[in-house]
Amino acid sequence: MVVPERHLAQPRIPDPAVETELCRQLIEAGYKVVDQDRYRDIRYSDAVDRIVKGGRGADTEAAKIGRRFGADIFVTGEAFTQVATDTTEDIDGIRVRRLQCRARVELRAVRVDTAERIYSDAAQRTGAPDVSEELASKVALAQTAEVMAERLLSKLEKLAFGVGQHIELEIRGVPSVAVSSDVEKAISKLQGVVEVSPGTYETRIYRTEVLIARSALREFAAKLTTVSNLKRFRLKILSATGSRIVAQMR
Repeated sequence: MVVPERHLAQPRIPDPAVETELCRQLIEAGYKVVDQDRYRDIRYSDAVDRIVKGGRGADTEAAKIGRRFGADIFVTGEAFTQVATDTTEDIDGIRVRRLQCRARVELRAVRVDTAERIYSDAAQRTGAPDVSEELASKVALAQTAEVMAERLLSKLEKLAFGVGQHIELEIRGVPSVAVSSDVEKAISKLQGVVEVSPGTYETRIYRTEVLIARSALREFAAKLTTVSNLKRFRLKILSATGSRIVAQMR
């Protein structure tokens, strides 16, 4: 995900509020997102600038960048803000400056395998007031990105991209490699499990990655503790998010 930002008084904003908010929402929804540090050097590159401007070959170039970073979907676009209001407010007898910025965010998403554009959208919002132009700009960008994230997630869900979703599974307190192998076999037989990757075992901890059909995602954690062929392992769920589950063998 690469979304260059600019404030009319600052052509290149170093800390991307839009990317950060979009990544947060996608991760919470269970999607894996390429770390921002890996692609910070290309955020304001000529290649990204050509993609943002559109035109012939833009989606193909976007897919090329996506492949470079091992992504299935490449999200890009642009975001900018400008000051909308600049006033002062009396707070406990002190005059405090209060600024609001208006942001516009444009996004598009491209399938990396086919270079097909699957999503294109834009939104604009006036952000909540803050004490400085820089902070007000960040607020406006983040609030607009929050609106965009909801729409993007809705589109991705409708596309049902891929056969399912990968969940990282960590089970603690596993007494032996043999037991971890038995757990792996039992999990592979659960309804909705597409594939269980070969796991690792180290210091009584078993780790693996499970590909689960999207229709079975909500119930997967519960099944680890309730399905008959797993009950004998006496698993207790310690934490569960959209992309990672940690369990304890009792």
